[in-house]
Amino acid sequence: APTWSVEPMLGTNPLTIAFPTDYEPTGDHWFADHATSITQRGKIEWYARLHKPAVKGWVINSKGENPTDSEQILRDMIEKKAALTPLGGSGEELGGYKGYNYATFVEVMSAALSSANFLQNCLGFHMEDGKKVFVPYRLGHFFIAIDIEHFEDLEKFKKTTGEILRKCANAKLQPGAEHIYVAGEKEYTTEMDRINSGVPLSKATQLQILQMIEELQLNKDHYGVKWAVKYEGSVDSQGW
Repeated sequence: APTWSVEPMLGTNPLTIAFPTDYEPTGDHWFADHATSITQRGKIEWYARLHKPAVKGWVINSKGENPTDSEQILRDMIEKKAALTPLGGSGEELGGYKGYNYATFVEVMSAALSSANFLQNCLGFHMEDGKKVFVPYRLGHFFIAIDIEHFEDLEKFKKTTGEILRKCANAKLQPGAEHIYVAGEKEYTTEMDRINSGVPLSKATQLQILQMIEELQLNKDHYGVKWAVKYEGSVDSQGW
């Protein structure tokens, strides 16, 4: 929602930036991929699967409240009764208007330059008789690539960026903190762990997969998964 609004208008509108570096903990590249909303819908869906409350301030509803019931939030989003707050949260005190402005920038660059759909026309569905009806839409993107060697020697650039990242990562820790992360470091560490150890699936996710397997009449034993649950009937999707 725009700052001082309760109406869902803008999407999560991610802003993604990447560049090469010699900083090894991130796999020799710096990669930041962030929503311009305070969080993304997928995170609320994940919390809902775990029956975990959303963080207060992530969402604003049509009454101006900050609900935390993850499953109800998802239902309200479908009915346009709730919206994600911008990066920085509601209001202006913590810089919410900056997230709103970044989201608007992404919207304009992605939609206006490519004659794509924008704002609420990017939902991909509308409601008819209480049911979600999916509709096609034109989703726009904007990319820009910079040839580093038009400005600087590539290896020198990588060394400089690596030095910047190393100095940031080795800055003085705040009390109680154990490590300063660089963008992409957690993801790279997780990627290496998944390659070596496989991908863990929550019980809720396993149930949804098993339901799909049964609906499609597939064999659940063909996928090399150590199922921790037994599917015994329909999984309640909670309407979202």
